[in-house]
Amino acid sequence: MTKYLKSLPALCTVVCLFLAFSPKGRAQATTGSITGQVTDATGAVVPNVSITATDINKGITFTGRTDGVGIYVVLNVTPGMYKVTASAPGFETGVALNANIVIDQKLLLNFRLRAGAVDTTVVVTQAPTMLQTQSSETGAVMETQDITDLPLQGRNFFALPLLVPGVVSVGGSINSFALSVNGNREYGNSIKIDGVESTTNRTQDVTVIPSVDSVQEFKVSTSAYNAEFGSSAGGVVSIQTKAGTNQFHGVAYEFFRPNFTAARPYGFSGATVPPSILKQHNYGGTLGGPIVHNKAFFFGSYERTKLSNAYTYLDSTPPTNQINFLPDGSVDLSQMVDPNAGTKGVPAGIKIPIFDPSVSFACYGGCSQQFPGNIIPASRVSPAGKSTLLDFFARPNLPGTSNGWYNNYFVDSPVTTDQNQVDARYDQEISSKDRLYLTYHYLNQNQLVTDPYNGATVVPGGGDADQGNKEDLETQTLSASYTHIFSPTTLNEFRFGYSRYAQNQFSLLSGTDYSTKYGVGNIAVPGYEATVGYPQIFMGTGYLAGGSTYKPYHVLDSNYAITDNFTWSSVARHEFKFGEEFRRLSSRPVFSLFPTGFEYYGSFGFSQTADPTYSYFQNGAFFYNGGSDVADLLLGLPFTVDIGLQLTQPHTQSWNLGLYAQDTFKVSPQLTLNYGLRYEFQDPYVESNNYESNVDVASGFILLAGRGGNARSLMVARKNDIAPRVGFSYLINNNTVVRGGYGLFFSPENDGREDFLTQNNPFAQQAVYTNYWYDGPPYEYVLDTGVARDITINAPASGKIDPSTLANGKLETTYAVRPNLKTGVSQLFNMAVQRELSTNLSLEVAYVGSLAHNLSYQIGDVNANADGSEGQITPYLGKIQYLGDYGSANFNSMQVKFTKRESHNLSFLLSYTYGHSFDNGPAPFNLGKINNDEPQNPYNLPAEWGSSDSDVRQNFVFSGLYRLPFGHGQKFFSNWGRTTNMLLGGWQLNSIYVMQSGLPVNVVRVNNPTSAFPGLRPDQVSDPNIPRSQRTLMKYFNTDAFSTARFTCPTCDANAPGNAARNIVRGPGNINLDSSLFKELQFTERYRLQLRLEAFNTLNTPHFANPDGDLANNTFGEITRTTGNMRIVQIAGKFIF
Repeated sequence: MTKYLKSLPALCTVVCLFLAFSPKGRAQATTGSITGQVTDATGAVVPNVSITATDINKGITFTGRTDGVGIYVVLNVTPGMYKVTASAPGFETGVALNANIVIDQKLLLNFRLRAGAVDTTVVVTQAPTMLQTQSSETGAVMETQDITDLPLQGRNFFALPLLVPGVVSVGGSINSFALSVNGNREYGNSIKIDGVESTTNRTQDVTVIPSVDSVQEFKVSTSAYNAEFGSSAGGVVSIQTKAGTNQFHGVAYEFFRPNFTAARPYGFSGATVPPSILKQHNYGGTLGGPIVHNKAFFFGSYERTKLSNAYTYLDSTPPTNQINFLPDGSVDLSQMVDPNAGTKGVPAGIKIPIFDPSVSFACYGGCSQQFPGNIIPASRVSPAGKSTLLDFFARPNLPGTSNGWYNNYFVDSPVTTDQNQVDARYDQEISSKDRLYLTYHYLNQNQLVTDPYNGATVVPGGGDADQGNKEDLETQTLSASYTHIFSPTTLNEFRFGYSRYAQNQFSLLSGTDYSTKYGVGNIAVPGYEATVGYPQIFMGTGYLAGGSTYKPYHVLDSNYAITDNFTWSSVARHEFKFGEEFRRLSSRPVFSLFPTGFEYYGSFGFSQTADPTYSYFQNGAFFYNGGSDVADLLLGLPFTVDIGLQLTQPHTQSWNLGLYAQDTFKVSPQLTLNYGLRYEFQDPYVESNNYESNVDVASGFILLAGRGGNARSLMVARKNDIAPRVGFSYLINNNTVVRGGYGLFFSPENDGREDFLTQNNPFAQQAVYTNYWYDGPPYEYVLDTGVARDITINAPASGKIDPSTLANGKLETTYAVRPNLKTGVSQLFNMAVQRELSTNLSLEVAYVGSLAHNLSYQIGDVNANADGSEGQITPYLGKIQYLGDYGSANFNSMQVKFTKRESHNLSFLLSYTYGHSFDNGPAPFNLGKINNDEPQNPYNLPAEWGSSDSDVRQNFVFSGLYRLPFGHGQKFFSNWGRTTNMLLGGWQLNSIYVMQSGLPVNVVRVNNPTSAFPGLRPDQVSDPNIPRSQRTLMKYFNTDAFSTARFTCPTCDANAPGNAARNIVRGPGNINLDSSLFKELQFTERYRLQLRLEAFNTLNTPHFANPDGDLANNTFGEITRTTGNMRIVQIAGKFIF
C-alpha cells in the first residue's frame, strides 16, 4: 500500500497537466444524466439512435446518441420532469413520459424500438427502474413533495437527512441538525447549495438554509461517493433550488403556532409546571415564471419567522432559604443542611460546619476552627460575594432534592426570534450550447433570550446561567454557473461562489460595568469594551451565574470558491470527468474559546471540596467533609481565578485546492465501474498580521509567527493528500443489483487550530490562579480585588519567548498545536444488495463501515505530571492545551432501506440502522461538552477507546405520505358532487416516526481538585446496568457499580486513573412521532388551497436527556432534563397556483 501511495503523485501530475490543457468544470454535481441501451424487437443493439430529453416545464432540450453497442448517455440534465424520445431511421420513435431527473443521478432508461416509420410514436409505459445501477455510493434523494409535505419543525428541511440510514443527530436530540454520518464527526460533513460549499469555516454550520418552498430537491450521499466530492469525510448534502418555468407558479402561506396548543413541559420530582411560551408566525411566498419563454426564467421567495418560545428545564440554584441574612450584616449558616445528609453514610439532618480560614487551615481530624454558631461575621462578609449570591442567583421555586440543594428551580426562559429570508434564482438558455444561472440567498436573524434568574439569561441545555444573550446573524451566498456544450458527449461548466457569515452574540450584561457596581475588582479594562460586564461565578455544587460562556462572540467568515468541471462521454462506454475546486477562506473570530479558560470578564471558581472553608470533620466515629462553596462565595474566597483578554483582532486566512479525475466505465449493460482519484491541499491558516504563536512543547519556548525565521502559519503544509475511490455496480437480473465501493476521504481543517494560535501569549493574556486550601491564609486572590491584567504585547523579533519571564511566574494556560499535524482521513466502504420487489417498491440491505485515523485530538494538558499529581513539567507554561492528530474511530453497521415510490396515493421511506461506532475521543470543539470526555490520562490514550458520544446502536425511521383515496380522481367516491368533494375529498396524512436507542454516558469525576487530570474515571466494581423495569429518573443505572473510595479516603491515590471504560453506561432511548393532516381545496386546475394541521411529538412523549455521569455531583445517576419539546401543534394555510 505504501509503495502504491508513493506512485500516486506522478499520476496526480498527469491529471493536473490534462486539466491545464483542457476546458475545465466544477467539482460538485448539481445536475443528473440519463443513460441506457437501445435494442430492437429481437434484442439486437441499435447504434446511432438520437436521444432527446425535453424539460416538460421549460421546453429546454438535452441530447445524446447511442454508440456502436447501443448505449447512450445524456449529460448535464437539470433536475425536473422530462419527456425522452429515441428515434432512428427505419424504427418507430420511442417516447418515455415523466422521466424524473434528480440531482447527481444517472437515470437508467432503456428503449426497445420496433421497425416502422419514424413519425410513429410508441409510448414506453413501464416506469424507470428504482435500482441504482450506475453508482456504488449510498444515500438517498429527497424530492419536492417530501420536502414540502413532511412535518418539519421550524420548517427546517435539514431534519430530513435524519431519515437516511447511517445518519444520526449529535447530542441525541431528535431536533438537532448536527449530523454524524456513518460514525464520522459532524464537522466532516459538506453542505452544498447549488454546487457551492455553504458551511462555516470553524464548526461546519450551514451558512444559510433556503426556504422549504424554494428547494427543488436535495441528495444525501453517505459513503463511497465519487472523486468529484472532497473536503468531506462524513456525508455530502447537495441542495438544488427551484427555477422558474414557462408558466407562472407560486405559493403564499402562513404557519401559525398558537400558545395554547403547547403541551406542558415534563414535571420532574412530581412538580406541576406551567405550559411553555410557544407562539410562532411563519409567513411568506414564492413566485417563478418566464421572462422569455423557453429562454429566460426567474424564481424568488421571501419568508419571515417571528417566534416567541422558552427554554424550559429543571435546574439547581443555591438554597438561599437555608441562609439567614441578619440585620447586622452577618450571615447565619447554621440551618444549611448537608446535601448528602441521610445518604452515603452521612447522618440525616446534619448541618454543614463552616470553618474560619483566617484562624487555621484545613487538615485531617477536625483541627480547623469553626465559625461560632456557623455565623459569618459582618466584617468578614464580602460585599461582592453577598451581592452575587443575592442578585445573580435565582431563589428556589421547588422543594428540590438532596435536602433542597438540587433540582430546586424550574427554568422558563422566554426567547424571541425575528428572521427574514430571501432566495432568488435566474436561469437563461443563452443558446442550444450555452446555459447560465445565478442564485442568491440572504438571511437575517435577531434573537433575544431573556432572563429566568433575576434579570439574567440561560443557555438551552446544560443549565448554564448565561446572564445575557442577544444574537444577530446575517448570512449571504451567491453562485453563478455557466455551461458550454461542445457536443452531445462533451461539455464544460464553470462556477463561482461566495458566502458570507456574520454572527454576533452578546451578554445582556455587556456594556454596563456591573463588576465595579457590585465591587468585583480588576475586571473592566479601559479600551476593551468586551471586558465591561460581570465575571462568571462557578460553584462546585454545579451552580453558575454571572458573565456569559463563550461570549462576546463575533465571527465573520468570507469565502470565495472557483470550481470547474469538464465531462467527456466517449464512444468506448466511458464517462470521464476532470475538475478542480479552489476556495479562499477568511475568518475574523473574536470569542472565548474555552468556557473555563478564557473569559473577557474573568471567572471565579468556588469549590465544594477544595475551598478555604473546607476540612475533614469528625462527628463521633464518622469523618466527612465540612465547608461549602456558598460560604466561600460569601467570604469572597474563590478556589480559582481565571482571567484573560484577547489583545488583538484576529483575521485568519487559508486557501485549499482540489483536483480530481473520475471515470464511469459501463463495461457491459450489467456491469458499471466507478473509479477516480482526488488530490487535496489546504494551506495552513495564517493571521494577516502574524498575531499567532505556538508552544514548542519539546523546548518549552513560545514561538511567534513570521518572526525569527518561523513560518507564518507555524505549521507544516500537507502536500501528499491523495484519495483514490473505486466502486462497482452489477445487475444480476432485471430486479437485483449488487454494489460495492471504497475510498479515502480527507477531513476539512475545521478543528479550531487557528483559534488556538491566536489566543496564545503574547497576543492574548490568560492566567489561572489557585487558592489551595492546604496553603492556608493569607489568600492572595479574592473576589473583591480580583487580579490585575497585563495588556502588554511583547513580541520580540527573535520569534521566541522564554516563558519563565512571563507574569512573575504565575500559572498561565497556553495552547499548542502539533506543527506537522496530519490531515484526518477516513476510509469509507460499503457492500449493498438492492432488490426491486415491484415496479414501485425497493428493498436495499447494505453493510456500511468506516475507519478513520489522524483525526484532530485535543488533550487538556500535555504539561501535566505523568502521575497526575498537581503541578507541571514546565511550571512557567502552566496548563498546555494541545491539539494533535491522535484521534481514531471505526464504525460498522447493517443498513436497511425500504422505499416505496408514489403509487396508489402512498409513498414512504423506511430506514433501519444497526451499528456501533467507536473512537478514542470526540472532536476538539466537543471536548468536555457532551460527556466530559477529557482523557483521564493523556499519556495513555489507548485507554480512551470506547463507544463514540454519538453512538446510536439502533435507529429506526419511517417517513410517509398518504393521500386518502376518497373524492374526485380517487378510487372511492370519485363521483361525488363538487360541494361534497370540497368537504370530504382531498385529505392527506403525513408522518415521521423515530425510534432510537440511547447514547453513551461517561462516568467521571470532573475537576478532581488534587489531580492534574480533570476527567478521571472511577474503578468499576460491578455491572452498572440494571433491568429496564428497575430504572427510574432518580437512579437510571447502578451508581454503586463505581467505587469512589480513592477520591475520598486520606491515604488513597486520588490521581490514579480508574479501570472503568469510557462511555460505559447508556442513557434512555427516544421515541417520537411528528404528523400532519392536510385538506386540499381544488378551485380550478391552477388554483388550490391547502389547509394543514401539524403536530410535533404528537404522542407528547418526553425525551429524556442522559443521566448525570459526574461522580462529584449529588445528582449522579439521575435524569433531570429533557431534550427537545413536548407536543407542539401548528396550523397553516397555503395557497398554491
